[in-house]
Amino acid sequence: MLRRIVVPLLFFAFLLCGAGPPPEGTSVDFATGVGNYHACSGGLYRRYGHNMVEPMVYGAVHHRQPNGVTYSGQVTAGESIVASQRLLWQDDDEEREDLVAGAPDPHYYVGEAFPLLGLSLTGGWHKRWFGVEGGPGFVYAMDMVQPVLTLSAWGGDFQRVYGWERLYAGPMSGYFGHNVAGGVGLRWGRWRSEFGVAGVLSGVTGTMYLTLNPSWEVGVTGQVHPLEVIDNLWLYHSDWWPAMPAMRTTLSLRWHPGR
Repeated sequence: MLRRIVVPLLFFAFLLCGAGPPPEGTSVDFATGVGNYHACSGGLYRRYGHNMVEPMVYGAVHHRQPNGVTYSGQVTAGESIVASQRLLWQDDDEEREDLVAGAPDPHYYVGEAFPLLGLSLTGGWHKRWFGVEGGPGFVYAMDMVQPVLTLSAWGGDFQRVYGWERLYAGPMSGYFGHNVAGGVGLRWGRWRSEFGVAGVLSGVTGTMYLTLNPSWEVGVTGQVHPLEVIDNLWLYHSDWWPAMPAMRTTLSLRWHPGR
């Protein structure tokens, strides 16, 4: 039942995920949404798969000086919730029956909720044809802390066609594939679209932005990993759970109070 509700919701809702120059002056990003990914636990003789649902809120502040120098800070807060689990694999060799019987239980249980926190501070430079920002950050998820490098870059004509990439820039997640993407952006009038690949070439992402007025912009994105491979929070491995691919969606808003 949960799968029937969550999958369409994740596929058709919203995310702030691309990269581009913030407007000159101070601007503020807001986002809220939900993600889905999978984690493994167990040991050598028995392994379990866990379906994680990850609601979150996000905020960022950017300040771009007239010479293009830019400073940004971002924070993500939420929860990683164990929505369901299943036995992925068990050793059936009779000679190891005692070892299988003594194999560890799942590390996580249905209904458990773990705090999610992501934080980064970046600096960079944006001009007419190119921009880049980078800096240190971390993600705290599933009771583990992961130091990360936050990086975003773009190049081309931002008013027409450009390329973009992001690494831990935007709402952060305990699942690596939600935190990295790159592709192409197109702009016409008040509309802007971005599409590309996400994760380690395992997913796709697409975004549509609309400039409401000089002070406000909203964005709509779908990100899905149909070929997700699961092991733990940070690495790809050899256990497949193809029945429910990893997805992430968010409703986002950018405010430029100086305009």
